[in-house]
Amino acid sequence: MFPQGLQVARVMEARRRGGKRYVYPEVAVEEPRRASKTTAIWSVLLGRCLRIPGYRVVATAQDGSHASDKLIEYMEVLEARGFEEQDLGSLYWSNGKEKIKFANGSVLWRVTPKPGAFRSAGADAILFDEAGELDPEIGPAMLAGALPLMDTRPNGQG
Repeated sequence: MFPQGLQVARVMEARRRGGKRYVYPEVAVEEPRRASKTTAIWSVLLGRCLRIPGYRVVATAQDGSHASDKLIEYMEVLEARGFEEQDLGSLYWSNGKEKIKFANGSVLWRVTPKPGAFRSAGADAILFDEAGELDPEIGPAMLAGALPLMDTRPNGQG
């Protein structure tokens, strides 16, 4: 990891006194292209899924294709490193419904960037990758649809 990636991870993992709640319920990362920000964020979220039983992450990007591509990229890394062979979980590759289920009950899945795609689920973390590329008309509706996912989770982070 590069120093800026470590800084992103430190900000995401910063905890309040007592260590149970994140200092920052919302983290926005704005770095130049190719600065390892996405790698840092995905590393933290995958690490949480491995470490915290039942942890739930939903990810999206500027469009459904990019959301799938990014998740598949990390699934390929996990596959190459023996994720399933080590009984750490299962990788689901179906077109548009890609997800990673962890043996401890955690799950990381992707949705298309549409307000309705976030309905009727719960999540501990929401990742809007390349959020600056979203249509400005959709942004407020997306937040309105996504943020309630964390209402019933004790330590949500978006």
